[in-house]
Amino acid sequence: MLIETYALLGRRFGLGVVAEFRQEFAPLLQCIWVSEDLHNAGLDLLLERKRKRLSLVDAVSFVTIRRERLQAALAFDADFEMEGLTLRD
Repeated sequence: MLIETYALLGRRFGLGVVAEFRQEFAPLLQCIWVSEDLHNAGLDLLLERKRKRLSLVDAVSFVTIRRERLQAALAFDADFEMEGLTLRD
């Protein structure tokens, strides 16, 4: 989800905010990097769901959340609720 956060911050506020977020907030997060296996599992889920608005990033996130047995997500996307997750915003 970092990639979507960086993209959103960059579009709305500019690269200075991206740099500040990276320095101040990103180190507080546990980041799970996308491996080939995780990418393929997300793509499989995306194709299985057949929802036009579901992104590959979200599908990879869902796979990761399941693998890590998480119950909540910091998200603003209704697709996370559709996956049965509690949203924290």
